[in-house]
Formats: sequence, C-alpha cells, structure tokens
Amino acid sequence: MNSHAEPIKRRQGFEGSILGLPLADVLQLKQQNRFSGCVTVTNADRQGRLFFRNGSVIHAELPECEGEDACYRMLSWSGGQFKLEPRVDTTRHTIDKPLSYLLLEACRLMDENLLARDEPPAKAPATGDMSDYIASLLGAFNAVPEVCRAVVTNRNGQLQYSDNPQKKKLATDGEFLSLIGRRLGQLLSVGELHQAAFSSKQQQVISVRNRSQALHVSFGSGQSLAGSMKIVRSILKSIKKA
Repeated sequence: MNSHAEPIKRRQGFEGSILGLPLADVLQLKQQNRFSGCVTVTNADRQGRLFFRNGSVIHAELPECEGEDACYRMLSWSGGQFKLEPRVDTTRHTIDKPLSYLLLEACRLMDENLLARDEPPAKAPATGDMSDYIASLLGAFNAVPEVCRAVVTNRNGQLQYSDNPQKKKLATDGEFLSLIGRRLGQLLSVGELHQAAFSSKQQQVISVRNRSQALHVSFGSGQSLAGSMKIVRSILKSIKKA
C-alpha cells in the first residue's frame, strides 16, 4: 500500500525504542503535543506507519492492511523501534475515531483473543529464575484466602513465571486496567497513576505498577474493595525488596 507520504520540508526525526514505553503511550504523547507527521514503527522484520494531523491519528498502514485494522495490529506489538518524522503528510484518511477509542478497542480485541499478539509468545521463565522478592510476594498473596490469583507482568505487559490460562486472563485484565488508569491520570492532569482498581459483582482486580513490572491481584466478590486494597498495601509493605 502506498500512502503517498509527502514531506513538506527536509525530513527531520527522532528515533528511539519502545521496549520500555508502550506504543500506546507514545501515541498519547503525540496527541497531547498536537503532533503532525508520521510515526514509523518497526518490530523484527515488520514495519508500519501511523500518520497524525494536529494530534489525531488519521491513517495507519501495514503491507497487508490499512486503517483501524493496521492500527490495532501495531498496538498489539510488544516492542520494537519507532521513528518520528514531523511535518510528513499523507493523502490518505482512513481513521476518523479518537485515539482513546482506538486504544480501548485494541485492548478489547486482545482481551477477547480476537487480536492475538502478532509474534511468538515469550517462554515463561522457570520458577528458579524468579527473584526471591517476587517469589515471596506471590507466595504471600496466594496464602490469603480472599485472593483468587496474583500475577506479575513485565514492562511490555507479558505474563511472567506462568502460562496458566486463568492467570493470562488476569494479566490481560490488569494491563487493560493500567491503561485506563494512565489515561485517566492524563485527563485529570495528575500524572501517571501507579495503582488502579476495578470492582464488579464477580470479582475485583487491583493493579500496582512500577517502571519494570506490574502486580495484578484478583479477589472474590465477597470482599470489599477497601478491604482488598488494605490487603495489597499490607503485603507490599511487609515484604521489602532487597
């Protein structure tokens, strides 16, 4: 597919890695900055482009597709390289929805396994590779009767130390909750939220994130959200990281 990208002036850009910064965060930053230009994303031997105009995504393309489908597929990539090229325009306009919708829809598709991560799944590290701190942390949560499950994800949102389907589901729910928390923090101008909680009739999910990892804990419906938060804080406080 040819987007007929046309640089208005000599191309200038910035290249970087999104290994520690999800593509969703890169796009949100460009929205806040009212960026106009092209974001080229490379993952292994795949490359896609997203075009912005005044902070809005107007077109996305991959060799095999374009529009929203291409955008969702790129958002499913867990890492790679990006290149920003300001003032690079396109004659194509295949996306009319706001970025907030695109991000939430991509998460929904991945959550429902309608959009699989387009790469080989990472092999879960053996239990012996788990740090003493993480082992103690997960052990403490699993010993609490009110806790259904507790999982750890890496900075790319991938489940660590397990390949259990139910734990994979919790990891996906927790990452989706974290994304909403980051978006809410931006809307309220309070910065990135490092804790987020969700409560329904079936379960509660609490997510706590730092720069490199995230902890997601699910509780049964019989537990109050305040009580669940108290348990999480108590365990995190009692188990100190070496």
